[in-house]
Parts: sequence; structure tokens; C-alpha cells
Amino acid sequence: MEKILPSTISKVNTDSQVKDKLQYDGSELRYTLINAIKEQQAQIEALKQKLEKPLAAANVNVSDAIQALEKRTTDQLAVNKKLSDELTAVKNENISFKDQLAKMEVMQQQILALQIGYIKQSTAQGTLQITSGAYIKTAGNANIVFNGMNVINNGSFIQAIGDGTTKLTGSVNTTTSGTGTTTLDKLEVALGSSYSNTLSTSASLKNVLTLSSGQLISNGF
Repeated sequence: MEKILPSTISKVNTDSQVKDKLQYDGSELRYTLINAIKEQQAQIEALKQKLEKPLAAANVNVSDAIQALEKRTTDQLAVNKKLSDELTAVKNENISFKDQLAKMEVMQQQILALQIGYIKQSTAQGTLQITSGAYIKTAGNANIVFNGMNVINNGSFIQAIGDGTTKLTGSVNTTTSGTGTTTLDKLEVALGSSYSNTLSTSASLKNVLTLSSGQLISNGF
């Protein structure tokens, strides 16, 4: 005991025959044990606090992560709804577009012969009428032949350079009239020698005028 807790042991010399007699005091051990328990409890509390701080921080981090995940989920649901609404709108627009396309196809069929750039008529005199809002358009140096035809252009007959040749043929007198716009790339007059085409409207020529036979009467235009 003297080695473990020397404060509990003291020397007494009450007996002359016994040298260095040792005496044990148990009260000192009790105080030592109480202090040891207190120190141990302090260490336990310090360790507990050391462990609780990371756990508390971890709980906060988990809570923040859950809130962030809930927000991202809500935002994604909103994006999905927006995409769904846009897709529905596109589908409705496609239906409307299909209806418009069907109407345009009908109109294109009505002027298909003019769009492909080649028109032929019998020698009997006829009339080609372009109504307001309608048009004739060629491309790729195509040919349009008006064989013995009167042309009434209240719409648009427009060619750029290189779009093609408009040819007037036939053995009848014809006229070109109307209030629309007439702009030609190349014009060739190849009527019968005693026949003519009379212009009763203004027209523009972008490229070449060829007078093969017959007459082209400007009539002041």
C-alpha cells in the first residue's frame, strides 16, 4: 500500500523495540477514491460532449440534405409539368398545322400545272386568270407556254433571273391584262405572223426579250 498510495502510510515510534513501525490511515484512501471518481466523471462528460457535437452536426447536415432533395424533387416535378404542357401545345399545333397543310395541298394542286413551269393549250383561244392572292412561280429555267391564251393577272406572276422563259404562241390575237404584278425573266413572242398580243397592264422584264414572230403591242404600257 505504501507503494500504491504513500499518503495512507505513516511511521510511528511508540514502541522502542520496533523500529520504523508503519501505520495505515484509511480515510486518505476514501478521499483519493472520491477524487478519482470525480476525475473519471469529468473525463466521461468531456468525451460525451466530444461525441455529441459531430452527431449534432451530422443530424443538421442530414436535415439540410433532406430539405434540398425535397426542393429538387418539387422543382423537377414543376419542370416535368411544364414540359408536358408544352408537348400538349405542340401536339395541338401539329393538328392545326396538318389542317393548314391539307388546305395548302389543295391550293397547290389547283396551280400544279403552273408551278411545274410548263403549260400547253390547244389552238382554241382560252383565258388564264390569276385571282388576287394567287400566284405563278417557276424555278430552274423552266418554260411556260401560253398557246392562244388571254392572261388576266390580278395576283402575282413573278420570275427572277434564271427562273425560266414565258412563251406566247398561237394563231389568235390575245391580250395580257389585270391589276397584279407581272415580272418575267425571259419573254419570247412566237405568235402566228399576222397575230399579236396586246399588253393592257404594266409588266417588267428582267432578262431577255425574243421576238420570233407576230407582234407585241405595248398599248401605252
